[in-house]
Amino acid sequence: MPKITVMSAEKAFLAAHYGGPFDFKKEDYIIISITDIRNDNDCPVVFRPVKNLKYVFRVPFIDIAADRLDPTKTVEEQTGLDLPVFSKKEARKIKAIGDFAKKYDYHILVHCEAGVSRSQAVGACLELYVNKDASNVERRIHSGNYTYFQTFFRQFDNDWTILSNLQKPIYQDFRDNAELFGYFYKMDHYEDHKLPQGAFGPDYPRSHMLSLVDRINLQNLTKKG
Repeated sequence: MPKITVMSAEKAFLAAHYGGPFDFKKEDYIIISITDIRNDNDCPVVFRPVKNLKYVFRVPFIDIAADRLDPTKTVEEQTGLDLPVFSKKEARKIKAIGDFAKKYDYHILVHCEAGVSRSQAVGACLELYVNKDASNVERRIHSGNYTYFQTFFRQFDNDWTILSNLQKPIYQDFRDNAELFGYFYKMDHYEDHKLPQGAFGPDYPRSHMLSLVDRINLQNLTKKG
């Protein structure tokens, strides 16, 4: 079963050249490199196969969900970046990379610029699709990247497609998680949902929180096979 890990571009580069994310002596792996730059020649960090790193797959896309952009204008017109949005094209490529890694028993390192949004979503998708492992979904998926997760599972025409309806996580607090660089996410209008002092009822957890329906769907999908 492939191991899947997620890092920032800086940490991935240091890992690949100075110690490795996996056991260099025994374990071969591939990298999925998610960048803000389309062309290799313009990237400040470029990975090449070295030691047990066997393949590098570049999947550039902008860290802005498609529904937050004006469809009548290009991404470059709106952001200044010549990049695609995450669509079924990118989703199919990531699925094919996952199939390739599973076939040849390669571990997978996924990186984006900060290791917070795009790579976390792709890592969650691959852990589910390749390993049927849902243990990290609530840690990886947040209000800033859940649409990438939805788009990935929209390509399927089987049981997986139900995850394309994943609801926006309703509350998250990453301030105590150094791996995520102290990023902080809250549900919309969180203060309106807080219980008044002295009231009874459940508190929102200081962690990710998926809907009950999504939790049940994940449980059912990962139990099969």
